[in-house]
Amino acid sequence: MFADLHAEKRTRWYAVSAVLMLAVGIAAGVFIPVSRHRMSLSFVLIVASSSALVFLFFHGTRNWFGTRGRLLAPWGANPLALYIAHFFLLAVFLVPPVPWWHFGAPLWLAAVQGAAFVAMLHAFAAWMRRRGLFISL
Repeated sequence: MFADLHAEKRTRWYAVSAVLMLAVGIAAGVFIPVSRHRMSLSFVLIVASSSALVFLFFHGTRNWFGTRGRLLAPWGANPLALYIAHFFLLAVFLVPPVPWWHFGAPLWLAAVQGAAFVAMLHAFAAWMRRRGLFISL
């Protein structure tokens, strides 16, 4: 649905449908717990609509600084490699058996960990792109 609206350059309907889908997902979360492991309806609606809104944001702002997507281009060049790498990085954050490090982490620590996680993935993606390494199916 979102791809069709984007291909037809119907940005207003794209944004409206994404926001409505997000609202339905949040409302469904009241009755159906949001669970990635069970792929609940609320999870799917929230993740799909959030991804659509993030895409719309980056698509709309790509020309602001004249970079033509240089910041995200390494991510798009090797999505499979980054998907696999993120599992290895998760081990760094989830292996320590202390609750204050992951699920009991204060907000500031979670923010620092999230920023470090994204920075490491970006560095890996940029390194692969500079070396000309592209993994695809």
